[in-house]
Amino acid sequence: MHHRRLLRRLQQSDFVYDGKGRLRVRKNYAWTWSGSYHYWNYTGETRYVYDGMLPVQERTGAGHPAVTYTRGLDLGSAGASPARASAFAGSFEGAGGIGGLLARTAHASTSPYQPSTSAFYHADGNGNVTYLLNQDRSHGASYKYDPYGRQTTSTGPLASANLMRFSSKLWHDHSASYYYGYRFYLPELQRWLNRDPVSEAGGLNLYVFVSNASVNLIDPQGLWYVNYSRNTKGMSKSTIHCMGGKVVPYVAPAQGSSKAPCIKDCIEEHEKVHVADATKLNNDICKNVPDGTVVAPDNFAEHDNSELRAHEAQAECLKKCLNKCKNRKDKAGKDAAKEVKDELDYVNGQINFYKVSINARSRR
Repeated sequence: MHHRRLLRRLQQSDFVYDGKGRLRVRKNYAWTWSGSYHYWNYTGETRYVYDGMLPVQERTGAGHPAVTYTRGLDLGSAGASPARASAFAGSFEGAGGIGGLLARTAHASTSPYQPSTSAFYHADGNGNVTYLLNQDRSHGASYKYDPYGRQTTSTGPLASANLMRFSSKLWHDHSASYYYGYRFYLPELQRWLNRDPVSEAGGLNLYVFVSNASVNLIDPQGLWYVNYSRNTKGMSKSTIHCMGGKVVPYVAPAQGSSKAPCIKDCIEEHEKVHVADATKLNNDICKNVPDGTVVAPDNFAEHDNSELRAHEAQAECLKKCLNKCKNRKDKAGKDAAKEVKDELDYVNGQINFYKVSINARSRR
């Protein structure tokens, strides 16, 4: 698949993607004056080699290695905050590689194209690259960003050559955007360049970046995000989380009713809707993510739409549950019916709430 984009500063890039939607080739052009007319002059290309969804090497148009990236544990590693480290130990790609860059190795430009010099990455708590240390322990590059990833300062001999920066993602200079795997992010506009791949199911605003909370949240690949500060261990509220590399419902032990066990079954039906929404376009969102990791929508609009669908499914389940309880003529059946009715009234109230919220957004 080819994708051509006309870019700023009289620069243009052609992107070539593979069957998994990964950027594999970037061809660059410059608007050039020949002396009598203008034309797009081919200036070179970069080819990318991947491990999963993570680029691990850049190659020239002739296929020779130019830059190799060494990767380790991402934001679930021991280099993260204690809360994140305990919840995400052993994650290589679960955070989309954010915070997992170890080294950048440049190769010789002539045969046999052996590795020549290396620089080592340092990142802040959100996985944003802030410093590169050369192998001779000299300053390679340093970066500072605003909360939404706009680069405010950069210094050092590798500041321009190194393209892995905010969120440890690939910087595309011509468009001033970051490549996340499924979408391009524009830090100057604080939004995605591409629509949400889930289309209208994502709500009214299909371009919002991590619910406008980029200081606290990250987005591994531009889809639903994994909340690295939350784990379901000891959680008292039901949600969806990663388990065995898959998104599954988490029903909190404290929720439900001993008198009406079907209430808990209906909570699970609610969470199953969220699972379906989260995996609609990215069934691998929990790949290499430690068990218990909470998964959440990318923006408020998508959250409201998913919650409306989930509460409607829960209400249908509770109606069936209520009918079964009413068919019982004993006191236990009446007590169970009362609890189910109370739960159904609450869920119907939530349905009305989310309908009002969605309608209000549509009028903005």
